[in-house]
Amino acid sequence: MADNDDSLIEALNQANAGVAPSPFGRLELTIPGSPASVQSAKDVRDAYISSIKAALAHYKFVLTGQLVLDIV
Repeated sequence: MADNDDSLIEALNQANAGVAPSPFGRLELTIPGSPASVQSAKDVRDAYISSIKAALAHYKFVLTGQLVLDIV
């Protein structure tokens, strides 16, 4: 039992450090501000895309397969 706990704790630590995906298969990010629409000015869209890239920059893994994106 302790080995399973240790493995889970290590997997969670790696996920929190951004070096491995979560063992629970979920990644949540909060990007401040409203999403930029297609009709937004180019500089507004570029700024929003930059904020997304900045939020993702510290992750050292690639998500593959079916991905679900919820924008609230």
